[in-house]
Amino acid sequence: MNPTSTKTQILGNLLIYLLKLQAFFLVFTFLGGVVLGIFPSLATVLDYLVHSLDKKQDDLNLTFSTYKKRWSSYFKSANLLGFSLSALFLFLVVDLQISKSFLHSLPLHLALFTLLVLLLGIACYLFPSLTRYNLTVLQHFKQAAYLFLANLIPTVPMLAGLLLASALMTLFPILVLIGLVPLLLLPISHFALQAMLKVEANHG
Repeated sequence: MNPTSTKTQILGNLLIYLLKLQAFFLVFTFLGGVVLGIFPSLATVLDYLVHSLDKKQDDLNLTFSTYKKRWSSYFKSANLLGFSLSALFLFLVVDLQISKSFLHSLPLHLALFTLLVLLLGIACYLFPSLTRYNLTVLQHFKQAAYLFLANLIPTVPMLAGLLLASALMTLFPILVLIGLVPLLLLPISHFALQAMLKVEANHG
């Protein structure tokens, strides 16, 4: 087969895969009433991306029924993680505003800002941890914190990948329709998987 044709076919399959993930993400987010649907859908998309990257497969039987089965399996745990994470973010942001507006305490402000950065790092690894490990909510937070602290340098290209994906969608708005969510989650999936494999290898 012509190499150009092969590359075109691979690109086409990738775009179809992203489009299906995007469509299923939206459908099941709305089926969950948005508020209860978004976190399980994020976890499910990450699950497909992480396992595709890990197993080097183009498609892990991505159908409505298989997506629904994974989405349902993540419904409780993903919502617990998502709402816990959101509550912690809200708590720290409010505390930062109070510290900035009323307390004017530099040490407290720095401490809260450091905790916010740590929480952002944890957020990058929290749902990938959910897709790979069978842990409690608290254990997932601990695992995500460990993955972040053990992979501070690799987290930088993860964030750069997010910026690149955002830039590509700004340059090519059609990508927003094709795969906004999977494109944004792809760099997180890739670098989080590498971090998890590294930690697993170090612990034999």
